[in-house]
Amino acid sequence: MPPTYAKRWEQEMMYKQLKIAMRQAPLLNSQTPHTAGKEVASLVLAHAFIAQTPMQTAGAAGTKVLRISFGKTSVLVRSLWINPAPLYGNLTV
Repeated sequence: MPPTYAKRWEQEMMYKQLKIAMRQAPLLNSQTPHTAGKEVASLVLAHAFIAQTPMQTAGAAGTKVLRISFGKTSVLVRSLWINPAPLYGNLTV
């Protein structure tokens, strides 16, 4: 597979993850272009944060990162944002 095609496919998967797994509504909730930019930026930042989890898990398990579901990881990470108590023993500064 040519490297440019693989890179394009990776980008398409990221857009799909942003649109399907990250967003809670079919449209942005922003009322102005300025807040729409902030909303998109926060989605991209949250996606980058969540995407680190499958990469770390794949590295530790010795498997390919594409075998780990982004959607399921997103659900698990969101539950930790709501109740971070299970992380308290594992957090380091």
